[in-house]
Amino acid sequence: QRLKEEGNETVTNCHQLKMKASDGKMRLTDVADTEQLFRLIQSIPSPKAEPFKLWIAQIARERLDQLQDPELSINQALMDYKRLGYSDNWINQRLKSIEIPASVKMIDKCVFLQNSNLTSVTLDGVVESIGEQAFYDCEQLQSVTGGVETIGEQAFYKCVSLQTIPISEGLKSIGDWAFWSTAVTEIVFPESLKSIGESAFYECKQLQSIKLPDGLTDLAPYAFGDCDALTSFNIPKGITEIPAYAFEWAGITSLDIPSHITKIGEGAFGFCENMISLTIPDSVTEIDAMAFQGCEGLKSFEVPKNVTKLSGNAFRSSGITTLTVSAENPVYSSPAGSNAVIETATNKLVMGIYGTEIPKTVKIIGKNSFESCLKISMFEIPYGVTTIEAEAFKECGSLRNLTIPKTVTSIGDNLCYFTYFDRNLKKQVTVPSDKLVINCVKDSAAHKYAVANGYKFNLIKDKPETIYAEDIKVTANVDETKLKVGDTFKVTATVLPENATNKGVTYYCENEDIVTIDAVTGEAKAVGAGKTYIVAA
Repeated sequence: QRLKEEGNETVTNCHQLKMKASDGKMRLTDVADTEQLFRLIQSIPSPKAEPFKLWIAQIARERLDQLQDPELSINQALMDYKRLGYSDNWINQRLKSIEIPASVKMIDKCVFLQNSNLTSVTLDGVVESIGEQAFYDCEQLQSVTGGVETIGEQAFYKCVSLQTIPISEGLKSIGDWAFWSTAVTEIVFPESLKSIGESAFYECKQLQSIKLPDGLTDLAPYAFGDCDALTSFNIPKGITEIPAYAFEWAGITSLDIPSHITKIGEGAFGFCENMISLTIPDSVTEIDAMAFQGCEGLKSFEVPKNVTKLSGNAFRSSGITTLTVSAENPVYSSPAGSNAVIETATNKLVMGIYGTEIPKTVKIIGKNSFESCLKISMFEIPYGVTTIEAEAFKECGSLRNLTIPKTVTSIGDNLCYFTYFDRNLKKQVTVPSDKLVINCVKDSAAHKYAVANGYKFNLIKDKPETIYAEDIKVTANVDETKLKVGDTFKVTATVLPENATNKGVTYYCENEDIVTIDAVTGEAKAVGAGKTYIVAA
């Protein structure tokens, strides 16, 4: 009675209900609810009750943590559903639209990873950070609105339906691969943004326009790479060097680089195939490897006066047909009509194109200088050149006839080669061109190089004075009207005039399914029905 009068709930909340006893009869039995049972356990002074008391305290602490950070409640709910045996699909069906309260300051990593039904997220307040892979591969997610300060690595990676993203004032940084392959079409970045990570918006195929703030100081490589619909963007004042591959494959038609830029990084504007106009300011001092590779729309380029470091393959596979250098440039020059860039102090040809005429003063053919010049089929290195650096004619797929004089005493690795992935070896493999024939003097450096590296070769006479071939007379010891599959014959080419320095000839057939021919000897065989042409060059 005293306990009741004092309000002791261990008495007031314990009742008796009829329950089935061990003898099978219904008898009055003391009962309590879950809360009262917990309180009873806490009041038991026995050491045997201690483990239960610790467990109750842990549950209470976890619940208090969840009240402070509601995100933990979401995580706990997901784990509880899975523990109870519910499938991921069942759970995802109940998570299509989420409103995250203002009390949440962090969204943990992977919390909604690969949620296939989530379509929208609303942030009621400003979230300090969205964690790594938080919404990774949520393929149905279309909209995320609200404020956030930091977006983590791969936070929205491969959210292919995402059109509305949390880009608003207060955002400070965007992590690597954060919005890779999303469906966003236009972005105006806030002035608060300082950093955009590597490949942050890579392969956003629908992205057409971006506006970057002048306060941006860290733009990582590949940031907007492979956004081929991108036709409008700016380079903010906080960026002085355009990073590697930052805007490759952009759909721009013209490019006017601002005057605060000093360096154009590797592959920065590679494969901007629609670009027909390019303006580079005098502030630029360095143009890195492959900076404008594959820009087929570009037809002419003048090296600006202050560029003192130029990679030989900066314009590889481009459409450049006219190549010159500013007369004020102290490092490089381009003699009239040469279509080449020469490093003046060393007499090194740094960059060449299809149509280059190497000046007689040149002593060195530089590394990658003719890389991927796909239109060059035959080329003659002039007498007086002493060195050909590595990879000078790398991936020149049409080059079949290359004359190298005896004056050349040094040839670098991989003169004209191709690289492919060998599935058996599971690695990249480098092989010399099987189409190229090197015309060279017996026992010269070029002859020894061809033998050592597996190139075909023709031996020619050593003549210091170059007399250029004007014509080639071609004959074959067969009546083409009577030629049958399986027949063999020989093609002979005579270089005119007879005193031409280079009498080396390379043979090839335009369709090797019809006729095969030895590139050096001209021995041929009909292997299939049809009509084709045999070329001697």
